[in-house]
Amino acid sequence: MAAGSLAATAVGACGPDKFTLPLELAQASQTLGVASYETVIAGALLASVPGLIVFLTFQRHLLRGVVVGGLKS
Repeated sequence: MAAGSLAATAVGACGPDKFTLPLELAQASQTLGVASYETVIAGALLASVPGLIVFLTFQRHLLRGVVVGGLKS
């Protein structure tokens, strides 16, 4: 059994109403064909916005942890 078929089986068990946004984008790009790259790229941009907001909100704390972890005591 290939890894791709295992993932497809696991995803298929959840149903299309449980798809995550990246999975929905991949399915839409396959369904709509090659001509709809603009829609897929716009969806990917929208999917990245929440992660970007979290990073920008906690950037100071993340960078402080990296700096403190890199210092020798």
